[in-house]
Amino acid sequence: GVPIKQRDGFRAYRSYAESFNDYVNFLQVNPRYTEALSLVKDGAAYLRALQRAGYATDPGYANKIQALMNGPAFDDALGTLKSALTQPIPNTKG
Repeated sequence: GVPIKQRDGFRAYRSYAESFNDYVNFLQVNPRYTEALSLVKDGAAYLRALQRAGYATDPGYANKIQALMNGPAFDDALGTLKSALTQPIPNTKG
């Protein structure tokens, strides 16, 4: 029940598609995320279920992601992904 800082490794991917596919696979092969996957049509419920299942160590994970989803950056990112249907997503940092 006491927060601690922890350093850990992260996976690197060659493309956005590879990272998304790995994320989905990770959730599908881990039974503890079954409830969350049943709630994907309700973003807030999905995030809370992920947090309950132990996906993130940050106790504010679900609320923080929800705040991002309700902000303009999320809409911009969706626009970029939608445009990827006709052209590749640029590999730039902004």
